[in-house]
Amino acid sequence: MKLYEYQEKSAMALAGNRHILIAGTGLGKGYISLEWARRTGKPNIVVVTQACKRDSHDFANEAKVLDEEWFSSLSSFSVLSW
Repeated sequence: MKLYEYQEKSAMALAGNRHILIAGTGLGKGYISLEWARRTGKPNIVVVTQACKRDSHDFANEAKVLDEEWFSSLSSFSVLSW
């Protein structure tokens, strides 16, 4: 999956030790964070989000679309909510 230019800039900022991602609704925070995790080779992913996003399995589905082989290689992938 190809990120939009603003998403790419955000993923690069995360890789440069800026570990807080703030963006409006619908701008692809999930894809940006998953791409950052994929690029940095993080084996354990924890996502904290709303219960509806957790229950719909959106993040797991997005991760599979992004790179199914990478998703399958993860040691753990957890989605939690508050």
